[in-house]
Amino acid sequence: MTDDEKRQQKLTLMMEFDEAESNLAHLREKAGRIGKDMLEVGQWLGYMSPGELPDTEFRKKENSQRNSLIRASLGKYRSAMAFDEALALMDEIAKAEKQVESIAIRKSALGMK
Repeated sequence: MTDDEKRQQKLTLMMEFDEAESNLAHLREKAGRIGKDMLEVGQWLGYMSPGELPDTEFRKKENSQRNSLIRASLGKYRSAMAFDEALALMDEIAKAEKQVESIAIRKSALGMK
C-alpha cells in the first residue's frame, strides 16, 4: 500500500468517525428533548398520586402551571409520548454507539487517536 493510499485510508476513517459521532450527538439531543417532554407529563401525573399531597397550595399552583404548559402544546407532548417511536430512538442510539465504538477500534488499530 502506498503512502498516499494509507493517508486516504486514515482520512476516510476520520471522516467516518466524525460523521458517526455527529449522528450520535444528534440522536442524543433528540432523546433529551423527548425525555424532557415525557418528564413534564410524568411529573404532572405522579404529583396526582395520594402520596404526593396534591392538595397543598404549592402543588396546586405547580400542577396548574404544568397543566397549562402541556395543554398549550398538545402536539409536542403527544408526539413525545409515542412509545414505539421512543423505543426506535433507543435502538438507533444503541446502534450509533456501537458504530462509534467500532470505528474507534479501527482507528486505534491504525495508531490513530
